[in-house]
Amino acid sequence: MDFSHKKCIPCSGSEDPLSADKIATYMSAVPNWQHAKQDGMDTISRHLELKNFMAVIDLVNKIATVAEDRGHHPNLHLHDYKQLDIVVYTHKIGGLHENDFILAQQIEELLKE
Repeated sequence: MDFSHKKCIPCSGSEDPLSADKIATYMSAVPNWQHAKQDGMDTISRHLELKNFMAVIDLVNKIATVAEDRGHHPNLHLHDYKQLDIVVYTHKIGGLHENDFILAQQIEELLKE
């Protein structure tokens, strides 16, 4: 499943979160990501360890640009000076939406640069 060229479509908030079956299917598109429940919501996340602090800051800035362009914003947690945890879910619906997998796959594209 390829989401890398799809566009995020703004949610109204009335959509249902993805079903467990749909999440399992979509996870194949982002094999480096983990599915988990966080505060009762389905989320996907990715842990990265980069070479140094500035590499993390550079990546955060690239992710921020992509996220802002798509109107879909992940939670970014920088810790231990060179580690970054990225957590994605759709705030408006309290769970996962196709947009989350689109954004995750586009973040993966940034990591290839």
